[in-house]
Amino acid sequence: MTLGQGYLGGGTKGGHSTHPSGKLFVRQELHCNLKSMFGMDSDTLIKITRIGAKRAVASTTELVVPPEVYRETVKEGKEGGFPDAFEIEQNFRERSLKVTETPRTGEVEAMVRELGMKGGEADLFRLFRAQGCRVVVSDDQEFLDLVRELGVPFVTSSALLIYVWRMGGVGRDECVKLLERLRPMVSEEEYELSVRELEGEN
Repeated sequence: MTLGQGYLGGGTKGGHSTHPSGKLFVRQELHCNLKSMFGMDSDTLIKITRIGAKRAVASTTELVVPPEVYRETVKEGKEGGFPDAFEIEQNFRERSLKVTETPRTGEVEAMVRELGMKGGEADLFRLFRAQGCRVVVSDDQEFLDLVRELGVPFVTSSALLIYVWRMGGVGRDECVKLLERLRPMVSEEEYELSVRELEGEN
């Protein structure tokens, strides 16, 4: 399975949504030597930062965010005195994260308004439509329901960790530790699906 529609993960805190098979669809793209571009929303960027997974994720993927996510995580975060904001800002300076501008076209803006998208999620959708990323990363259940209907490839934060493990960014034991740190921030269903992915791999 190549990177695209098959990279699906579901289930977030406060709501559950999994593929009917009950498995996280996270598969290695065997015929691509380039890092895959993942666009992140504010919530998942903060989670990946807090559990200490950013270095591993950045080693196997190209992480990009739209301007609104940068504003939410760095500018608003610093104003609120959140330590994560300063670490994320440093990541941008070191270029392990990058901001990609999101052109606002009439067609996309009409979709954003009609679907009620707002903030970082709306800008992440703009980023995908502008081909600024190949997969979106979010744990926002309402947003995931929308992008699934639109055929947008996505992963959740826990599915992203499984992808990084499959790509060799972390070993199995380290992936288990990262998932344990993430566990309080996601649904129990999402956590258990991820653990089963690890246990099911020979």
